[in-house]
Amino acid sequence: MASECVARLEKASNEVVRRILTSLCESDAEIEKKVIACLDAFVSELGEYGSHLDGSERQQESEAGTKRKADESLPEVYICRQCGKGFLEEHNNDGACFHHPGYLAVDYESEVWDDWDEPGHGIIDSEESRKNWPDGFKWDCCGETGEGKAGCQYSRHEAMAAKRQKTMDMPKPPVTIDLTED
Repeated sequence: MASECVARLEKASNEVVRRILTSLCESDAEIEKKVIACLDAFVSELGEYGSHLDGSERQQESEAGTKRKADESLPEVYICRQCGKGFLEEHNNDGACFHHPGYLAVDYESEVWDDWDEPGHGIIDSEESRKNWPDGFKWDCCGETGEGKAGCQYSRHEAMAAKRQKTMDMPKPPVTIDLTED
């Protein structure tokens, strides 16, 4: 069952959805990164976005106030839970994803923590610290710092779980963009 938000988005015109998405991207850098990952999947795998983004079609749709269903000829775009990049399943292979398979652990030997005071600065071992001070962490899979290479292992992309996916109908889940922090 689709959430109320998804149901409302599916009823909205493409122009309304485009404006909402633009506003979200302008106000949240993490959302913008995920949107770029999805757009990059279309560009890199298809060579172009496709006629569904043609400016003249947007103008006609806006003037007529019509609502069109999504172009079903477009491939499904997935977000990889390992590397965070957008991908198309038909181009997924054993070397498509470059990621760290391990855990980003605190490197207590790092100079970042020399003058750290948890009551004043916050908890060291937290998602916020990983994001703001990545050089104070190391990957347990390869020893690389959090600011180091994007990965140490190649594999197939693994799609994030689709929230709208029904267990009885699993072959092609819908486009899913998980905006929650993992």
